[in-house]
Amino acid sequence: MKNRNAKGSQLIEFPIALFVLLILVFFSLLDLSSLLLGVNNIHNAARIAASDSARAGSFAEIKQRAEEKVNAGVGAQPIDELMVSVMEVPIQSSIPDPEDESKSINLESSQILPGPSPIIDTSLYQYQVQVRVTASVLPLANLSALRSLFGEIPGLTAPLKVAAKYSSIAEHPQDLAI
Repeated sequence: MKNRNAKGSQLIEFPIALFVLLILVFFSLLDLSSLLLGVNNIHNAARIAASDSARAGSFAEIKQRAEEKVNAGVGAQPIDELMVSVMEVPIQSSIPDPEDESKSINLESSQILPGPSPIIDTSLYQYQVQVRVTASVLPLANLSALRSLFGEIPGLTAPLKVAAKYSSIAEHPQDLAI
């Protein structure tokens, strides 16, 4: 009679344990997928902002377009920092070393233009619009009650900080001085 009772209890306990295990796995995967979706939204917002603001006609319009696109693309994620800059990059940044073809000589490093430059030289430089977004991605399930037990774990008990940086070549650099 004991053997029959053990089989019956296994028959009852196994589905209960399986249900609890599947619920834990499902919700952890759901939370992870929501974090990845938030990270993807931040990267896409920075990429779209760089691409769209590169088509702007002036420095002021570059910043305005980038802010609009980032705010629209990120959605409810809190933005910690948004940095928009225009970089002056030499067209030919390196030349092959005549003595050793496996090496190259850097001609000049790029510099960031703080505002409208009096001289825009499109024969020597390409102008890149660079957008850098730093934002916080909040987990789907707020487990801040476990903070005293586990501490600060980004993505589990605290927001996950994400930084995305994209750049795009300015399409009308001759108009940037205006």
